[in-house]
Amino acid sequence: MTTLVYLLKLLSLSETSIRAKQATISIIENGFIRILVDEEAEITRKDILEINEAKKKLAGNQPHIVLFIAPIHGNVTSEARAAAASKEVCHNAIAKAIVTKSLAQRLVANFFLRFNKPPVPTKLFSIEKEAMDWLKMMRKANTSHINTIQHRITETTG
Repeated sequence: MTTLVYLLKLLSLSETSIRAKQATISIIENGFIRILVDEEAEITRKDILEINEAKKKLAGNQPHIVLFIAPIHGNVTSEARAAAASKEVCHNAIAKAIVTKSLAQRLVANFFLRFNKPPVPTKLFSIEKEAMDWLKMMRKANTSHINTIQHRITETTG
């Protein structure tokens, strides 16, 4: 079996979506994680950790970008916000975008950004397409930065 055939079979068997208690976590393309939170969800610290485990399973130990779609109605506890901003949950994340259409969720998201201060670039959007475009731009900038560093290391060691 050729390497290409093996990789294609592996990709077809790989999981592209995981259902958690309060959300669906999907990989929509290589290194692009989408988290769709259920309507009326009450997100707790335990939910954030469950979502993070699903995210790690889908992304592996690879850099990734995260699109978080908040429900119109729902809540995120203060403990969940603290967990979402932790280094553990943000490990390997290049950037995160939060999409929300409700004023109440927008206020919660702004509070999260100002007071929990996630360690990766995180931005709030009301339009999913704009969030995706920003995330792709952040991934491209990060990839260029990594390639520059790798090139410098190769020049000094090689």
